[in-house]
Amino acid sequence: MANQHTEKRLFSSTPDQWNEWTWNILQKSYKKEDSVKYRRDNLNLSSVDWHNLEFEGYDLSGFSFRNSTMKDIIFTRCSLEDGNFRKSNLTRIHFFDCVLVGLDFTLSRLDDCEFNGSDLILVNFNNTLIEDQCMDESSFATCFFKHTQIDGLSMHFTGILDCDLHQVSGLNTISKDSISFLDVNTIANSRGRIPDILYDVCRVEKKYRKPLNSLFNQ
Repeated sequence: MANQHTEKRLFSSTPDQWNEWTWNILQKSYKKEDSVKYRRDNLNLSSVDWHNLEFEGYDLSGFSFRNSTMKDIIFTRCSLEDGNFRKSNLTRIHFFDCVLVGLDFTLSRLDDCEFNGSDLILVNFNNTLIEDQCMDESSFATCFFKHTQIDGLSMHFTGILDCDLHQVSGLNTISKDSISFLDVNTIANSRGRIPDILYDVCRVEKKYRKPLNSLFNQ
């Protein structure tokens, strides 16, 4: 779908606005012969290009944005629980104070995105490329990072809880100005393979690092 927007459009969570906007998007994004199930609770918006939009206060739980291209989009106080972003390209996407539980970013590319003031729980970043990412004032709990590649990451006042980081590459690109926290479960799940840069960010004294890694190394 070609970008029809020259300026950001702000959508509030009123049903009439939602229905009108979604139907317009679907008409522009799908061929006439496509079968579209128009139900808010089971809406598939896969393989759609999204540009220059703002969403505020929306419940987008369970929506599929799989295989989409998304640029310059802001989600504010939205619920995206169990959202599907697999195999998508996300550029300058900002999530502010959102409910982000069970999201799936597998095989996606996140470039210059922000997760600010959001709690990410059971979010899947497996085989995902993360570039110039801002994850300030957020928390990650039991998230999945198998074969995740990182190239530039800010984690200021960010909590890392019960995650497995041992198959993440590029942790050395975390901003040294970050101040974060990681729990013992993350060290254990990561099999004691926590790099010094992450310990630096989390302000763990050097005398404790080798004993902690050795304790959980397998």
